[in-house]
Amino acid sequence: MTWASNYIYYIPMLGLVFHQIVKRPQNLKRPQKEEAQKSYLTVYRAGLMIMTCAAILAVDFQFFPRRFAKVETFGTSLMDMGVGSFVFSSGVVSSRSYMNNKQPSLLKSFRSGFVILLLGFARFFLTKSVDYQEHHSEYGLHWNFFFTLGFLPPVMTLLGFLRKQLPFAVLAIIVIVIYQIVLYLGLQDWVMNAPRTGLISANKEGICSFFGYLSVFLFGLQTGEFIFQNKSIQLPNASPMSSETSIAFSGVVLLLAPICPMYFGLLHLI
Repeated sequence: MTWASNYIYYIPMLGLVFHQIVKRPQNLKRPQKEEAQKSYLTVYRAGLMIMTCAAILAVDFQFFPRRFAKVETFGTSLMDMGVGSFVFSSGVVSSRSYMNNKQPSLLKSFRSGFVILLLGFARFFLTKSVDYQEHHSEYGLHWNFFFTLGFLPPVMTLLGFLRKQLPFAVLAIIVIVIYQIVLYLGLQDWVMNAPRTGLISANKEGICSFFGYLSVFLFGLQTGEFIFQNKSIQLPNASPMSSETSIAFSGVVLLLAPICPMYFGLLHLI
C-alpha cells in the first residue's frame, strides 16, 4: 500500500507468473461434472477481502496514499473500486438462488441481510460511542456500507417479478439510466448542497448511492448466472491453458496495465 503503491496493478500479474512457474504438473483426470464451487471465484473474493482489510486499516494513517482513499464528489479510486467489487461479488454468489427460474422468498431475503444490518447498527453505535472520525459526505450521518449490503437482497426480491420479463443485465441498465437522468434533473444538486434537516436528508448520500450499488449488484447476478449455469462453458475436448500460454498472457497484461489507464484518463489510479 505504500512502497508498492505505484505498482499496485503489476503485483497480481507477477503473482500469476510466479504461480505458473513453480506449480507442478497434474495428471489428474478432469471430473465429468463441473464443480459447483469455482476456484477462481474463491481466489477473487479472497484477494478482494485481503486488500479490503489492508486498505481499511491503512487509510487512517498518514502514510496511506490519498489517491487510494474514497473520493469526496466525482471520480474513482482504489477503495471506490473495492466497495463496487464487494457488491458485484455478492451479486455473483447470490445468483445461485435465482438459477432455474427460482425466486427466493422475501422472508429468506430479509433473513440473509439481517446479520449484515446488525453489523451496520453495531458499527453506527460503536463509531458514535468512541467519537470515531467520520466523513459525512460518504454515506451521511447514520448510513454506512453495511446497510447498503443488507438492503440489497430484499430489494432485489421485491423486483423479482420483473425477472421473468427481463434479464438482470437489462434491469441493471434500466436502473442506472433512470438514476442518471434523475441526478441530472436535480437530485445531484440536492445530494451535494441540501441541508441535513431530517432523517432522509441526513443520509442522502447513502440512500441515493443505493441505486448505483443496486445496478452493480444486478450486473453481478447476471455474471453469476453465466458462471453457474448448468452447461459447462468450456468445450469437452478443450485442454487447460499451458504454463507457457499463461505466462505469455500475463506478460501482455503487464504491458497493457500502464497503457489502459492513460488511454482512459485514469492517471490518478496508477
